Amino acid sequence: MMTFSSNSSSESSTSKSLLLLFLQFPLTSLEERENADDLWMAVEEIICVNGNERHQYEEALIAIIVEEPLRRYCQRIRRPDFWGGEAELSRPAPPLPHLHLSEEMVNEAATFIRECANAVLSASEDIALGRNSRMFIKVGLCLFIISVVVGLIDFLALGYTSLILGLTVPALYERYERHIVTCSSWIQETAGVVYKI
Repeated sequence: MMTFSSNSSSESSTSKSLLLLFLQFPLTSLEERENADDLWMAVEEIICVNGNERHQYEEALIAIIVEEPLRRYCQRIRRPDFWGGEAELSRPAPPLPHLHLSEEMVNEAATFIRECANAVLSASEDIALGRNSRMFIKVGLCLFIISVVVGLIDFLALGYTSLILGLTVPALYERYERHIVTCSSWIQETAGVVYKI
């Protein structure tokens, strides 16, 4: 357990020299881990306790103040879990889930994809042989509409529009989900009554 009762001048000079050494010559991760408690106490002493020497470390002070008020930082730095101290070291790692694709899941997915592909190929064959003229007209009309829309919009505008729609539509749906669900269920009920679905 760490205590912060370093009032003697020898401890103060050791903390200062250690902090100066750390700021001038970056430590390796092993050295930083070995000297973490000393660095912690040096920062707490110089930044929070000894206001006279605080001006020597203006860059560090600015970095702290940008994140949070100095008073709050000084309160938090005294806690042992501030920089991954005791509270974090004693915490067990979360369990990792066991990820596994069963053969059954893969077979179901493959069957679904095969059925969809066969349905598309069957519809294509019917259209090509002229058995389903209604589907041929629908496909031709859809392709014509797509070509007209793409012809009117250049690729850059289409990209920007897609980006804006991709970012705003999910956010709007999440915000107004209750209203959208209510309206869509009302539309579905009305369409069911009108068209007797």
